[in-house]
Amino acid sequence: MMVSDVLIVGLSGLGVEVAKNIILAGVKSVTLYDPNPVTSFDLGGNFYFQESDIGKPRAATCKDKLSELNQYVPVKIVDTISPQGMSCCCVTTPLPSADVVALNEQCRTSNCAFIYSQVSGVFSQVFCDFGAEFIVSDKDGENPHMSQIEAITVSNPGVVKVLEDQGRHGLETGDTVKFGRVQVRAGAKQQHTAYQKHSARRYAPCAYAHRDN
Repeated sequence: MMVSDVLIVGLSGLGVEVAKNIILAGVKSVTLYDPNPVTSFDLGGNFYFQESDIGKPRAATCKDKLSELNQYVPVKIVDTISPQGMSCCCVTTPLPSADVVALNEQCRTSNCAFIYSQVSGVFSQVFCDFGAEFIVSDKDGENPHMSQIEAITVSNPGVVKVLEDQGRHGLETGDTVKFGRVQVRAGAKQQHTAYQKHSARRYAPCAYAHRDN
């Protein structure tokens, strides 16, 4: 993060919050782009805007106050959007679809991460493109679920049952299971195990480490 040059497009409520957080975190530099004038609607989202700022460019109005947050992070304003030389381009304001696609392609060409996000009331959306080599293996972003095992059958493949008072295991066919604190017989290996779902509280590993009593 300390070597990242970040371009933020849009200084509405979401944009200024992103800028504040990454400046405090200590990125290498922050570049702002938003020539749009401050409106009365912006006063309820951007905590730096005051009534006297209405009609002034958003980025220019925020720049000095954002610079005060961290003296080691330079903050500057640009008149055009260009990801060249940037580590990340974060768009926080609505843009036409064609412009978003074009900017995303520019980011890929420039080896720059691209984030497109919007907030509308209680709803939000975010799109991330960190390049062709970036692979996401986490399918839902949730923390791994843990359950205590009640019993494991001795058949092969075996069936594992979790304690009913801990609720459903929440797993699906194709998920990966890791056994912990298991005593294994000589020659057996404790490993991450793909499994087939049997019920809400039972599943069958494709391979598992047998536990000695």
